[in-house]
Amino acid sequence: MTYGDFYENAPFINRTHERIPSDYYKYLIKQYTKENYGKPSVYMRSPQVLVIHSTATSTLKGALNVFNSDILHGRKDIKLGGLVNVSIHFIVDRNGTIYSFTPLPFVTRHVIGLNYTAIGIENIGFPDDLTESQLEANIKLINYLTGNIKSIKYVIGHFESNNENLQHSSLIKTKDDDYKTKHRADPSFEFVQTVRNNIEIYKN
Repeated sequence: MTYGDFYENAPFINRTHERIPSDYYKYLIKQYTKENYGKPSVYMRSPQVLVIHSTATSTLKGALNVFNSDILHGRKDIKLGGLVNVSIHFIVDRNGTIYSFTPLPFVTRHVIGLNYTAIGIENIGFPDDLTESQLEANIKLINYLTGNIKSIKYVIGHFESNNENLQHSSLIKTKDDDYKTKHRADPSFEFVQTVRNNIEIYKN
C-alpha cells in the first residue's frame, strides 16, 4: 500500500487541517535529524514505534496554534535539540474526530530519541481527562496503522519513551549527550494500556 492509498482508504481520517511540510520545514528537519540521529532525513522509511500523546491544551485550535509554525517557540526544555518546531502526524479531538496533520511518511518532532522511526498521535486534552470517544478513536486509528504499516512493532505512551526497561529502548538515539529525553507524563497509563489491550498487534 502506498501512502496515497493509505489515506484514500481511510475516510475516517479528516484531512481538513493537514499541513504539507514547506521547503523550510524540510530544511530544518534535515538539520534536526542529522544533529540528533547522525543522518539527515525528511522521511521515515520503516517506522517502528507509535507514540500516543496528550496536548496539554483544551482545544484543537490551541494545539494547531502550537504546531502550525516551522520554527520552535518558547520551549527552553527542548531548544538544545534544534530549531524545527514540534509537530505530529495525527490529532484526535475531544469528540473523537481524527485529523491528519503532518502526512506520512514525513518525520515530525514529537519524541526525543525516536523521531526518526516514530509516528505520533496527539489527543486534545490533559493526561487524566481524555474522553471515551478519544479512546475509541485511538484504537481504530492504531489498528488501521499497524494493519497497513507492518514495520510498526511498539505502541507506547509519551511517558514511556525514555524507559530503558521497555523493548523499544534499543531504538533510542541521542547523538548529543546533553540532549536527552526528559520525563513526560502524558497521557495516562490507563489510557495507553486500554489502547494496547484493544489493538490487534498486542493480541498475537
